[in-house]
Amino acid sequence: MSKSLSQCLHLLIFFAIFNFTTAIMSGSYVALELGGSQEISTYGVTFFGLGNALMFPLGNHLKVRFNPFKMLLQATILFCIATFLCGAAPTFVFFNIARFLAGLASGLFIPLSLDLLLLYEPEKRESTFVFFALLATVFPVVGACFGGWIAYDLEWRWIFYAQIPFIAGLIYILDRHDNEKTYPLKEHPPFDFAGYIFYALSISAIVTSLTLAQQLDWLRSPLICVLFVMSGLCLPFFCLWEWNHENPFMDLKLFKLPIFSLSIFCLMFLFSAYFGTILLLALWLNIDATYTPLWISLLIAHMAVAGGVLFLALEKWFAHVASLWIVLIAIALFAISCFYSTHFNAEINFGRLAIARTITGFGLAFFLFPLLFALLKELPEKLHPQGLSIFQSLRLLSGSLGCAVYTTIWFRRRVFYHERLGEQLTPYSEQTQEYLSNLSFYGVKGTESDILLNKALDQQADVLALADTFYVMGWLMVGVFIITLSYLIIRHLNKRKAAGKPAAFTGEN
Repeated sequence: MSKSLSQCLHLLIFFAIFNFTTAIMSGSYVALELGGSQEISTYGVTFFGLGNALMFPLGNHLKVRFNPFKMLLQATILFCIATFLCGAAPTFVFFNIARFLAGLASGLFIPLSLDLLLLYEPEKRESTFVFFALLATVFPVVGACFGGWIAYDLEWRWIFYAQIPFIAGLIYILDRHDNEKTYPLKEHPPFDFAGYIFYALSISAIVTSLTLAQQLDWLRSPLICVLFVMSGLCLPFFCLWEWNHENPFMDLKLFKLPIFSLSIFCLMFLFSAYFGTILLLALWLNIDATYTPLWISLLIAHMAVAGGVLFLALEKWFAHVASLWIVLIAIALFAISCFYSTHFNAEINFGRLAIARTITGFGLAFFLFPLLFALLKELPEKLHPQGLSIFQSLRLLSGSLGCAVYTTIWFRRRVFYHERLGEQLTPYSEQTQEYLSNLSFYGVKGTESDILLNKALDQQADVLALADTFYVMGWLMVGVFIITLSYLIIRHLNKRKAAGKPAAFTGEN
């Protein structure tokens, strides 16, 4: 494989991961300009992730039926068009449809690019996985920072326009090498259309319902009721169908392996918390703490720097002793960061925020790479493609769900605290009179003082809601830690009993 083609495949993986989060901090600018609001600014992230989750598992099935170079070329062309449409979007609905199409197109980048790199550069297998794990760990933060910076200093449309020349260059390289490379197509069983259709219907209904429910008033909306019923019917059917199918679209029997099930369990909770953390902080700091996107980028960059540096320092050690014992460190650090974040207030300084993000960054280093390698060590090599497909599909799905669920919790708690605190602010209450008296000292009276009072109420409600959300997130991490630790201890004791002699707790256990 030529150097230019290898670099092109690596860049395709980069674009797939990078674009997932470019709308996190820029989403507010997009929504407000196109007629939306802060509450729906996360839709661009959620629907991009949904598109990724729909297409990623198809990669394993398409690569044995069609030439992957041609498929990558076509997917990159579609991604280029969808990226342009994101930048040219006239309405917020159009923008989210374009983001969904971009997610569909880029969903094939990772499985096909990884497969080609492993086929033509087998001697670089470990470094390829290291590259993927590093990108998946660090570059969601980089994408969010880039989006916020461009939206603040230039205009949000340039987030997408600026990528088009680079994507066009990748299209040129793929087109030039398309006729030079041959790819061995393999014998393949019939494609499981029924399994894929019910997979697509179930996850689309789940993600869409959880994303739109807050705005459409949950079960008072006929659309949300229909989506809940659809997901409740399609998901069990999908699981039963795949479990009993001779050639399943997604081999759910891998979940019979306890270590595989536990790895996926940890992945979904940790990755949803990771995305939820980035999104919540970006929204809160932008809405209430008057931080500019540049300062927010600098803040959450602490996660990327701390995680990336520690990851590179320990990468070789991870490759040799990767196990869920290491992932316990990540879970503990995530929990510590969440509980530390519950003490934030409206007057918090940059240093305290940076400490919390640095702790999370250290947790990232012990998270994705050890989890991925622990999973691969437990599976026979012939099952690696299916295992990776499930791993990556649920990683993408959990990112979308994390955005939807944690922002919904925050928005609902904001309303709760605004109502509860507002009940105490009557014209005769001591707090109200004291606040208005202080304002009148500076010449602020009448309607203007009422506006400032309501703004202060919003700030307090938002920070209390943020604390509640991080509190929920922290206790979820504690639960995941207890379940994982309990399983590992039982597994160790069973091995010790089977061996008939004492065994030390090591990475291999």
